[in-house]
Amino acid sequence: MKATVVNGGASASDTEAGASSPAASPSSGHDFQGLDRAALLDVYRCMVRSRKLDDKEIQLKNQSRAFFQISGAGHEAVLVAAGIVLKPGYDWFHPYYRDRALALQLGMTPLDILLAGVGAESDPSNGGRQMPSHWGDPARHIIAGSSATATQVLHAVGMAEAGVLYGRLPGIDERDVLAHPDEIVYVSLGEGATSEGEFWEALNTACTGRLPVLFLIEDNGYAISVPVEFQTPGGDISRLVRSFPGLHVESVDGTDFMGKAVAIKADGRPKVVLFIAHWCPHCQAEVPLIQTWVSAGGVPQGVDLVSVATGIDPTRPNYPPEAWLAREGWTTPVIVDPTNSVAAAYGLPAYPFWVFIGPDSKIVARAVGEISIPDLETEIGRLTAG
Repeated sequence: MKATVVNGGASASDTEAGASSPAASPSSGHDFQGLDRAALLDVYRCMVRSRKLDDKEIQLKNQSRAFFQISGAGHEAVLVAAGIVLKPGYDWFHPYYRDRALALQLGMTPLDILLAGVGAESDPSNGGRQMPSHWGDPARHIIAGSSATATQVLHAVGMAEAGVLYGRLPGIDERDVLAHPDEIVYVSLGEGATSEGEFWEALNTACTGRLPVLFLIEDNGYAISVPVEFQTPGGDISRLVRSFPGLHVESVDGTDFMGKAVAIKADGRPKVVLFIAHWCPHCQAEVPLIQTWVSAGGVPQGVDLVSVATGIDPTRPNYPPEAWLAREGWTTPVIVDPTNSVAAAYGLPAYPFWVFIGPDSKIVARAVGEISIPDLETEIGRLTAG
């Protein structure tokens, strides 16, 4: 299951280093992005609990003790991660029907979920009056949604807009309690629901008003039964929305909480590889410039941009490089090269160092030093022109 977060001389083949994207790279041998052993075990327990509840609901349905079941299987990892980052009772949540693991991570109990599954009057989400998996908990700011797909995105944008207005307009009773200047409104949907007009209306309003909305698109490959390639032009909604001004887009493997290694492989796609050193002043100037270009949708479709953090020195500024890049808001996948082996394979002479690789995995051009955006786009144009 792929998740899209919206508001995101040497041969190039099979060059790989032990590294992950900046959003998922181990900070030490004893913890993972600030999560110690106990916290990681809690993550695992929540994921397993969610899957076991799925299994129990299917059993209840087969026994005619429940009359409908909506699976969240395969969605657990990204949802538990979202529940860790966001704050129940502070941020606001407009989940959709596959967000079982998020509801559990935010504090709902298995009993709460099973009561909804059997339509019990004591169901805390909606008193058994809604379909199962329509989560609701006012104390935790979980807003129960409609069964009509994609309607929740407009509700979420409206809530984000209200939060902004609460911060601007004086005289609102309890406004400091009801809204916070740093709150985020979370909303999720499947990739099939992005075909609904409400989704595009919501993006338009969120980008125009620069609203604090986190859209989590849980792409499991099927809009119920319709394959994504028949539902979404190009088969990837993340590519369609990258050109929205002010919209940050990340596309990740939503089934892998720990993150996967980033590799430069021969897959028929042109690639741009940027080598940077955390202590290099030219790299420090280049990174924010490139990030602004990336955030504006500068990377063309069909081209992979990969960065390599090399020349790592614990005694020099901005160590470790993962933390520096995270502070800079760097969203490009990062290979961490502690032994400089990747740099040596590409013949790095100085920093920053650019390598442009064609679809046939042959190096087309190299460039040393800071590069202007027009020059970068010219080199990428040569790659895509064949």
